Amino acid sequence: MMVFRAAKLANKAPAAPLRANLVANLLGRSWALVANLLFLPIYVKFLGVESYGLVGVYVSLLAVLSFAGLGLTATLSRETARLAGGGHQPRSLLDTVRTIEVAYVIAVAAVALILLCCAPLLGRNWFQVTGVSGETVVWALRLMSLAIAFQFIINLYDGGLLGLQRHVLMNSMRVSMGLVQSLGAVLLLWLVSPTIETFFIWQVLTTGCYAGCLRHLVWRNMPHSEVRPRFSRAVLERVWRYSASMVGLSVTAMVITQTDKIVLSRMLPLEVFGLYAIAWTLARAPLSLTAPVHLAFFPRLTQLATSGQAADVAPLYHRACQLVSVMSLPCLAVLAVFSRESLFVWLARPIEFDAWGPVLALLAIGTGAQAISQIPHTLQLAHGWPMLSVWLNTTTAACSVPLTIMLTWRWGATGAALSWALMSAVIVSIGTVLVLRRFLKGEARRWIFCDVLAPGLAAVIPVAIARLVVPADVLAAFSRPLLLLYLLGVWLAASLFAVLAAPELSGLLLAAVRNRWTPVRRSNRVTGSDPG
Repeated sequence: MMVFRAAKLANKAPAAPLRANLVANLLGRSWALVANLLFLPIYVKFLGVESYGLVGVYVSLLAVLSFAGLGLTATLSRETARLAGGGHQPRSLLDTVRTIEVAYVIAVAAVALILLCCAPLLGRNWFQVTGVSGETVVWALRLMSLAIAFQFIINLYDGGLLGLQRHVLMNSMRVSMGLVQSLGAVLLLWLVSPTIETFFIWQVLTTGCYAGCLRHLVWRNMPHSEVRPRFSRAVLERVWRYSASMVGLSVTAMVITQTDKIVLSRMLPLEVFGLYAIAWTLARAPLSLTAPVHLAFFPRLTQLATSGQAADVAPLYHRACQLVSVMSLPCLAVLAVFSRESLFVWLARPIEFDAWGPVLALLAIGTGAQAISQIPHTLQLAHGWPMLSVWLNTTTAACSVPLTIMLTWRWGATGAALSWALMSAVIVSIGTVLVLRRFLKGEARRWIFCDVLAPGLAAVIPVAIARLVVPADVLAAFSRPLLLLYLLGVWLAASLFAVLAAPELSGLLLAAVRNRWTPVRRSNRVTGSDPG
């Protein structure tokens, strides 16, 4: 009999604690955010704004087409978290991973093939280009299709490592491969050829290697079994409802999050779309900062929700929500109030900061609202009930498309950003209350006042004071390094105010300070005591 050899999950590498997972995800996501902010201006310098617009198209296509596999990715993460939690045979986990893996690869191959076939049609008829040839756009789209396929596979195995609570391992790979991907792209654009084709060829090579490495790591962390894992129809029958719900959720979420970009790519020149993509990258900071919280808490909430430990869910939920607010709302406040200054510090390019400042502010408000909705959304998925978000997103998406077209026609990029902010506010205000009514009755008021409003209002205070004390004309005379230090100081002050206003986190902070201070005081007493 053939023996399937892998690392023993239960006997070899116990799951990392929640704090270690949170720190690992925070470092991994922070690196991704810093890399975007650091390398994007370099890409724009080599490629130009219009060619970088194709990179924005790549990011949008990746988000738009993610519905083809997101259902199975979320299913793999939830199933591995549930089956690895104990009380299940290793064979069940192995067959589940193999079944989802096979189904996912088939879906990804279909998406990549369709995109390859549609590349000439899209490249020559959809985009309004002036400085880039149609053939260049077609080749860029073909390379995008391969990079997107590999990125989907990366997402699948990331979900597997998350469910297995191997967050440190996953983020170590993310930082390492991200560094190779970013530095390699810069070196190739600088030393070989500053073209969009060079950029995407490197994306295909690095994402392919990354996907292969992650697959090896996932199977290495599976439990030992005497029988090789196999594709199982029984597994599909067990998980298809949850997967289908997640596909519906991702499709509707895609419509909401990508409508502005799809409309802009058609209605406005590619150069304007490139500037919008640049502003969107910076505006994603609040959401990027809070993604580690969602990733770290999802496996634990899933285990509590599926094992009957309902009493432990509420404290963990509120702690996660307050952590999200503390991490996202100070950043949102700085980007919204100092939008023009943030763009100048980041780009230092001759663009109309006064015109693009409101766009950044509105985009940041939308992503901040999305960040706040992350943990309520996680609570739904942990209970295996994503249908509320499906119906809410469907209703919102039906309004999003005509609203975005109308506002873009009236106000251009600013109108598209306004549509995004409005749709996000509707989702967080209605969706969260409905989630809490179903799973945590009586906790809605605490979420509104303690988890969101208290840290949010506290974060606004130092930001507003900083805006009033130093007027815009004075800030305009600051050098980039000085302005960067000023904005960092404002953000740190806002973060401190938010932590102190969050009941759960301030209590943990005071307890940590008290525990540190007490041994010092005892030591001083012993040292200064009278020996006689």
